[in-house]
Amino acid sequence: MIRLPIIYSMIQRDEIFMRPSHIHLFGTNEVGQDMLMLVLGGIINSILLSILVVLGTNLISLMLGSFMAIYGKNLERLLLRVIDIFLVMPSNILIMAISIYIKPSPIWFSFVILIFGWAQGTKLIWSHTKRIVNKDYINAVKLFGGSSFYILRKHIFREILPLLLVIAIQTTRRTILIESGLSFLGITNPEVISLGKLINRSLDFLYLDVWKWCLLPPLLGLIIILVALGFIGIYMEGKFDRRPNIDRDIRA
Repeated sequence: MIRLPIIYSMIQRDEIFMRPSHIHLFGTNEVGQDMLMLVLGGIINSILLSILVVLGTNLISLMLGSFMAIYGKNLERLLLRVIDIFLVMPSNILIMAISIYIKPSPIWFSFVILIFGWAQGTKLIWSHTKRIVNKDYINAVKLFGGSSFYILRKHIFREILPLLLVIAIQTTRRTILIESGLSFLGITNPEVISLGKLINRSLDFLYLDVWKWCLLPPLLGLIIILVALGFIGIYMEGKFDRRPNIDRDIRA
């Protein structure tokens, strides 16, 4: 059974700086650990951290954003001011400062990112839900006695699901970028495998020929993940923007 997160001591050792071969496809590093296993471990740890952050961010954004739009008034004004404060904060610098002092585990690290990452998604959900509750078919449901909870459960949640997917992809990309950057600077837990840490360690061997298989695999792995998430996010945003207008369909 694989224990998560994956740490360096879990990777077996062989001869140091072995060239890529059929035994070690990406070669080995300065302590003889397989680079392919290290890169895969870093990717798995990044995905694990992103899942924790995405679950928390989407839950908070969904609940706060939808309730603000439906129940509005004083609650809406208050929370919008709080959201604006969080949006103007230098979140990356604050996450770095907090991480320096607490050296967080993946769960605590995801909680720190969540603290400064919920505001943007919440405002997007609030803005979209605000447009939905003013549509004709929602007004018709209210006239027939539909409660706010019924409207949320049967109509709004279904409408904002594509937006939640877009927020999830954006949050995943941002989380991986932040985690890799902080691990590159040596701020995160040194025992946990990270693509940023692998890149940082490989820079010590740029004067040797081994940098080709110590630096390129984690660097290309990080670039591929971020680019792929970027393209998926653009595609999902396009699908979300091209959805049919429900009011127009009902009137037709």
